[in-house]
Amino acid sequence: MSEYHNYEKEVDQAFRQLDQRLRKEGLVPNEKVRTFQRYWIAAAALVAILASTALWAIWSTSAQPEVAVSQIEKETLPGQRTRFQLPDGTKVYLNADSRFTYPSTFAEQRIVYLSGEAFLEVAHDADRPFIVRTEEATVQVLGTSFNVKALEARPTEAVVVSGKVAFSATNHPESRVVLQPDDKAVLNATTGETIRSSVDAASYTAWTNSTLIFDDQPLSEVFTELARWYGVTINVENPVIRECRVTAKFDDLPLATVLDQLQFVVPIIYQLEEKHILISGESCEKETL
Repeated sequence: MSEYHNYEKEVDQAFRQLDQRLRKEGLVPNEKVRTFQRYWIAAAALVAILASTALWAIWSTSAQPEVAVSQIEKETLPGQRTRFQLPDGTKVYLNADSRFTYPSTFAEQRIVYLSGEAFLEVAHDADRPFIVRTEEATVQVLGTSFNVKALEARPTEAVVVSGKVAFSATNHPESRVVLQPDDKAVLNATTGETIRSSVDAASYTAWTNSTLIFDDQPLSEVFTELARWYGVTINVENPVIRECRVTAKFDDLPLATVLDQLQFVVPIIYQLEEKHILISGESCEKETL
């Protein structure tokens, strides 16, 4: 209000000077005209004050620096796993040898980036879709739980536990498929084709409870998972062994125990020296553990 009083004093002074000049020249307006002029000038001054105040408010607001959104990265080494929560309440279980990047604050879309494997329990938010981007695929949801695996040199896949998920190749949006509980999608990065199948989702997320499940998988995949899980290197002397298929379940067991159990169902011999394993043996047939 101090600004208004200052303007009013200046207007009064100007009016008095004008009035004296007009009287001196015999051109004094009548009282009604003087009153009208007085109010008109005061109104104009008030409008000027309000306009300048509004402009100042706009300028000061726009001049405020924007809060920078930083990117947070969670990374696990082979043999490590971790759990954490995102700013929106989404829970993330990050498997071994994986990297997960997300913003410190979500905007209109909740976009995160994954390299490796993660299981997510997404907090529901109908106004802000949750998007997981890997090197080759994009997964979009509103509120659900699902597993995403995007390992180097292997097809990207997603398995849904609850809710619905839209899965597509990053460079081939036309490959988009909608997955429901116990649906699995596997992406062919070369063709952009997405293959959908029905699975037992629980077997794909058992790792979050320290359980490894293999369902009629070649030993090549089993060894890859064991190497990531335990943080070791595994070398196979006879390539034929890699084609042997195994169905097995290991509940939070030491690596040596896992290898001992594998020896009961496939003809392999292993040598374990610290973090290095050498596998030898002959061809084998499918077995169940």
